[in-house]
Amino acid sequence: MRIVAAFIGCLLLVMAVVVAALSNGLRVTLICALAYYEVGSPLHGPFHVLHGLFVAGVGYAVLFAGLRVLVPKHERQPRAIASSAAVASPSPARGRFGPLPASAVLILPADLPFASVEDIELMLRPRTTDPRPLIALSSDEAGEGTNALLLAPPGDFVFHYGPGSFRAHCREAESNGRAVHIVDASGLRFDLDTESDWLVYSRQAVRG
Repeated sequence: MRIVAAFIGCLLLVMAVVVAALSNGLRVTLICALAYYEVGSPLHGPFHVLHGLFVAGVGYAVLFAGLRVLVPKHERQPRAIASSAAVASPSPARGRFGPLPASAVLILPADLPFASVEDIELMLRPRTTDPRPLIALSSDEAGEGTNALLLAPPGDFVFHYGPGSFRAHCREAESNGRAVHIVDASGLRFDLDTESDWLVYSRQAVRG
């Protein structure tokens, strides 16, 4: 993508030089034509400033037209930014050829510095062994908060993040008839909530 953008930029730069030369030639031609019909004298007086504006206007028009031709339409449109509310939404994702229902959603907070690939695999493993609607959870070190949550399939579930969320999520899943899988993933139990957590993390990071 960067190579394509660089190529388009260089191409537009070359076009700018060519368009400037052509538009200036058009300007001279028009002035000569007006002078031939004896209406060109004002163009060398107070309207002389319009010469540069004419060249710039023609150049901008051609460059923008070239940009629309070179850059695909879908690349010119702003891309939508997904909101955090989409995580809890049961609505199916939409693909190029229609709806693509998600079979599961894994929710991980951003403050899990020791999370590893193995921990993620542990969170996903219940889906391969249990065909029922389920929830898989990993708690924090105190056993109170929810540090990772797998919902398969998504939808028909009310989240209860906050104090005591781990037990609240278990109760919510049981009330909806979901199988509850408690995952002991050591890398997901430590989160950065307090100053003491940051001190522990700093010491671990220094040790490597």
